[in-house]
Amino acid sequence: MSDFNENKKPAANKVYNAYPSGYAPYTERCGALKKMTSQEVKDIINNELEGQSNLTNAHGVNLKECLIEPIKESYLSSVDESITLKLWTVLEESADRSGYKITFDETDGTFGLGIMTNKNELMDIGTYGTFLETLKGM
Repeated sequence: MSDFNENKKPAANKVYNAYPSGYAPYTERCGALKKMTSQEVKDIINNELEGQSNLTNAHGVNLKECLIEPIKESYLSSVDESITLKLWTVLEESADRSGYKITFDETDGTFGLGIMTNKNELMDIGTYGTFLETLKGM
């Protein structure tokens, strides 16, 4: 009976490709990401809200009052404040900007939450996925 390691060849120089033959990474397949418009962001939200009724969350957010015209703003990362993210602010919990914000990241199509820090800086505090998942996560 042969020893298991007897025929084993070193693989130190072997290069593995994560993509199957003929399959390029996302960035190569799609090119540079197209910049979205405020209207395109609103359309995503409206499509998700279509057919939904009596939407509410623990904070009692009234969507008719809190949804705003999407505006692209700079948010600090809560993980590393040296990182700045360009996110769309789509909902303000309060008119004075002291409450939660729902944000949209056009680079990956996800919604998340933001806050205004005590230094009057916007901060990203997490990604939830869809608009409704984020609303419920507030």
